[in-house]
Amino acid sequence: MRMNDAYGFCYNIEQKLVKALNRQGLSLFETSIQSRFDKAVSTVKLKGSERIYDYPYSVRQNAGILKVVYIAKKDIESYLGLCKKVGATPRDCENIANIYKEKRRSRDALIWVDKGLELEKTDNWPNESSRHLPTLKREMLNELGQKKDAFESAWLEFKAYPSEFTYDELMKYVSKKDREHWHKKAIEEVMNASLPAIITLCMKTQEWEILCESINAAEHEDLEAISHYTTEKAAQELEKNHPSEAAKIYRALGMRIVKAKKSKYYGIALDHMLKAKKLYSESDCEDEWLSLVEDVRRDHYRKYSFIGDFERIVLGRYPEYLESFEERTRKRWEKQLSDTGE
Repeated sequence: MRMNDAYGFCYNIEQKLVKALNRQGLSLFETSIQSRFDKAVSTVKLKGSERIYDYPYSVRQNAGILKVVYIAKKDIESYLGLCKKVGATPRDCENIANIYKEKRRSRDALIWVDKGLELEKTDNWPNESSRHLPTLKREMLNELGQKKDAFESAWLEFKAYPSEFTYDELMKYVSKKDREHWHKKAIEEVMNASLPAIITLCMKTQEWEILCESINAAEHEDLEAISHYTTEKAAQELEKNHPSEAAKIYRALGMRIVKAKKSKYYGIALDHMLKAKKLYSESDCEDEWLSLVEDVRRDHYRKYSFIGDFERIVLGRYPEYLESFEERTRKRWEKQLSDTGE
């Protein structure tokens, strides 16, 4: 299947193929791959207790395709038989647990989840790891009536990795009457985490005051170090009601580009600087804008493709490409009127 696919066009195509085949076609496909697997594994001489990585590619490839077929058929017995031959991985444990889950055999699913978690601890699994096992374990515990255990697992994971995702996972196992209490505890916990985690979670939960406090307390360099995917969304949310904090973020967004010398993005950096100037002005923080101007002039005056347009922003003569459509239209209309003498 993938043997003659030099460019990888058919990579993982079996995952789509098993959905397209009818029962008879899937059976024929399984028979073909099983034959290839048996032929590949028959030439291998190993001592026993091997991991999947100890086998040659031909064995690993066909075993992987067979697993996709077994998942599509919900064929647990065949999947277990294959694992006996080539060893089980954390991902295999997740797959088997999910099949049991679909068959409403939660206790069996939980056994395989625990096995997968143990495997994760004992070895390194480059492309056979499973990050979904902890979530799956909580689901099984909850279904088995062990709600307290599910909640404690979610809380421990949130404390270890506070984020909007672990927050959502935690709240799945919190009753309505306790949501406010555990929300406050989660916010208290995240305040000891990284600044990106604070920003994303406070945005999700609309804790604007706490978010503003964190931004005000942060150094400019700390904000500049955060990905624009995180900070730009925060700036947009804060523009209307918290202009000074939004301005500080736009400042960081602009300086992040300039300091990285990404000249092809200087236009975006200038747009951020322009927004920072307007928002600093709205919030009576002119000193912050002047401090930014001083920093740029001192440290980046040799960036000729940037500094000229930046100075135009300082003087209020914005480069045309930074003006809004409305501003450009108004200027062109005024020019047309002056040309016609009206």
